[in-house]
Amino acid sequence: MITRGVRPPQCREMSIMKDMDLIYDLKMWRPDKRSRLKGTYEAFVGRMNPEQRAAWDRFYTPLIEDFYRRNPQGRELAQWKFTRYMRDYMKVLKSLDDNVGRLLDYLDESGLAENTLVVYTSDQGFYMGEHGWFDKRFMYEESFRTPLVMRLPGGVRGDIAEMVQNIDYAPTFLELAGVAVPDDIQGVSLLPLLRGEHPAGWRRSLYYHFYEYPAEHMVRRHYGVRNDRWKLIHFYNDIDQWELYDLQEDPHELRNLYGLPEYAAPRREMTEELVRLQTQYGDTLALRRNGRNGRKRQLIVTGRMTLSRIYAALAGECGSWPAPGLRPDERPVLIPAPQKTIWGDGTYRLLNGCSWTSPIRLSSPRPAT
Repeated sequence: MITRGVRPPQCREMSIMKDMDLIYDLKMWRPDKRSRLKGTYEAFVGRMNPEQRAAWDRFYTPLIEDFYRRNPQGRELAQWKFTRYMRDYMKVLKSLDDNVGRLLDYLDESGLAENTLVVYTSDQGFYMGEHGWFDKRFMYEESFRTPLVMRLPGGVRGDIAEMVQNIDYAPTFLELAGVAVPDDIQGVSLLPLLRGEHPAGWRRSLYYHFYEYPAEHMVRRHYGVRNDRWKLIHFYNDIDQWELYDLQEDPHELRNLYGLPEYAAPRREMTEELVRLQTQYGDTLALRRNGRNGRKRQLIVTGRMTLSRIYAALAGECGSWPAPGLRPDERPVLIPAPQKTIWGDGTYRLLNGCSWTSPIRLSSPRPAT
């Protein structure tokens, strides 16, 4: 059975053991030590004034000296990384908590509390060791679910069961301020929910699209849809993988059900909902990617060919390049992805291109130069 450990999740740099940078993420800086992100860390701390830097060094220097003296390895190093990272993380939360308290006290003391909506939220959730990861970006529950606490004077208390998104913040603030909500805003105001109402026709699913690849942490591009029980995800671009999870039976999303015949009904239902939301939000890129799954697109290369020769050959097969329906800046993506701009012998799947059903064979009579 396919599990979370199978690609595409392994195609990322989020492992506490392998990818958490000793200097950038954990502040174990020493002049004689190197790391991939040492320069970035030095740029950050270089912005401090002398007083700030002195306070920083007073705290971290003893930790740095102790770490290099102990020199943990293997599992001990992984446990040390997690503990150090979480201690820093929790100290940040403590600071946030203190200052949220100061803000709330000010609202009370100044008489503004009864006329102010207070919102505490974040950009995304965060992995804190789940699956051995740190950071965020994936559509899996730990990072998909976003903290959100709101205090509206006279509003309802307790949890709100309806599905909300960060695209709802702007229309909420505009309605509260008595300003008309522009037609092109995709979210909906949360004020009815905050007042204890349960509007008919409220959204029954959530849409997600992550574009930032290749970039920090190297999480593959993906989009998906989630309702109260099921989640469907499609990883695309230089990878082509679908995942389906039953959140009721498998809340940690460890068992990918996509492709199993007994789950054809929820797969079909979630695919239809995915297309509905992509159409609603105008995500034309994702709509084009949906149909890539399951088609027979083989490109068989014999010899060695440059990228420009591949384009020229595909133009001959398609009649024009880019193929009809694709943006001019789209280029073919091969799976498995070639490591260089010269493609060698092999059979590839082409994700962008013509909708052919039989293999295309390209050959070069002599090595590319």
